[in-house]
Order: sequence, then structure tokens, then C-alpha cells
Amino acid sequence: MSATPPTSLTSMPDSPDRADRLTFSARCTALFDFLKNTGIGEWRAMMANVYANALDALASAVSASSSANAAQASANAAQALVNAAKWVPGAYTAGQAVWSPVDLLTYRARVDLAASSVDPSSDRPNWAPAQDSGLPAQRITANTSAQVGLHYVFAAGGITLTFPASPAVGDRIGITNASGTATCLVDPNGKKFKGNSTVMKLDDLAASAVLRYANSTDGWIKQ
Repeated sequence: MSATPPTSLTSMPDSPDRADRLTFSARCTALFDFLKNTGIGEWRAMMANVYANALDALASAVSASSSANAAQASANAAQALVNAAKWVPGAYTAGQAVWSPVDLLTYRARVDLAASSVDPSSDRPNWAPAQDSGLPAQRITANTSAQVGLHYVFAAGGITLTFPASPAVGDRIGITNASGTATCLVDPNGKKFKGNSTVMKLDDLAASAVLRYANSTDGWIKQ
């Protein structure tokens, strides 16, 4: 938060008193001179300062809310992994976490599965290792502006994920195509994917990766 304290206000001159005729005229003149030359300017500056501080406080509140939402998403994702059940043949919903009795690792369903019959460790088109990214997953079904530190699971076709306009070196974002289509897009938002500034199309139905921002030349690269 970058709020700045307001400057102090100059004390006003004595107010004119109609009962004191000897000083009334001089005090009126002094008061109006003060208002014209000093008071009004200082009050306007103070109100501008209060307004700027209010805007800063609002921005801080929005940022705090975004951080809280990201923290909650991370906590929810961690809780889902902790509560993951052992995989058995059956139906699963996209994003559901299970652990494999073959390698004891945790996996998430890429898509809704009416009848999963192959252990997740051997079924990469339908299951993604939860340990791939270490980032909390967020399913999206509409155009979305990405936040750093999340793993976005495309759960519908024809949608675009727009990456941040001003990433920092080392920022990470995960993407997984669970839409069952080759129509989803990832927009670098003025940056690059492996040196290419064009919008990336997820034409691999089993695409899953974590992208890390390397530099302005290469942009986002696969981790």
C-alpha cells in the first residue's frame, strides 16, 4: 500500500465579529485573502490526497481478495489430494483425484470418465499426474485471464486462456486440455511462447504442461 499522508493545513485567521466594529473590516479582508490565496488550495490538495489514498486502499483490497482466492484454491487442491481415494474401475469426474495402487502416485482425471478400466499410471490420455505441476488446479469453461501459480484445466472447447501482460521471471502457469477438442487457445498477451508471439492452439487432446516465464526473448517455456 502506497498511501501518502496529507500535508498540514494552515491555521485560519480570526473570524470577523459584527459585534466588534473596530476589527470587523480588517478580519473580513484577512479571511477572504486567506481563502483565496491559501485555504481553498490546501483543502483541494487534501481532498485529492484522500481520494488517491482511497483508490490505493481499494486496489490493496482487490489484491488481497485475489490472493485470498488463490490461497483458498491452493488449500482446496491440497485437501483434494490428501483425501484422494484409491483408484478402482468405475466412473470419475474431470479433476477428481485418486491414487494409483500400481505406483502409489496421485492422479487427476482429465475428463469425465463413465467407466475407467485402466490404472491411471498407464492411462495418460485420461489421467494426469497431480505431481506434474505442484500448482492448484482450476477448471475453466469460459474465456479466462490467467493468474500466476495456478494450473488451468480446459473443461470446454473453444475458449481462450490469456496469460498475464507483465509476468516476472520464474512465474509459472499450468495448462491441461481436458476439453476433448482441439479448439482451445492460449494467448501470450504480448509476450511469447518459446520465442513465438502467436496464440497457441491446444491441438493435442492430451496436452498438459507447466510453463515458466524465462525472459523477454523466449517468453514462456515448458518447465
